[in-house]
Amino acid sequence: MKSFGVLLYSPLPCPVEKINDRYRWRIIIKCIYDEKMNKLLKETLEEFYKFKTNTRLSIKQNPNNMA
Repeated sequence: MKSFGVLLYSPLPCPVEKINDRYRWRIIIKCIYDEKMNKLLKETLEEFYKFKTNTRLSIKQNPNNMA
């Protein structure tokens, strides 16, 4: 990933690990956010939801609060 200018960190539990009986995790991706990255993330979400029906995934760009 580094050769693509992307730094991907390992999954970590969120500071508030569980809300409404749902566990929360975060993965930090550091990269230059452009149209190419936007397209890649969109395609990743589409593929993710093809196989994961009881799981939610959200992407936040430049989050101020990572709780």
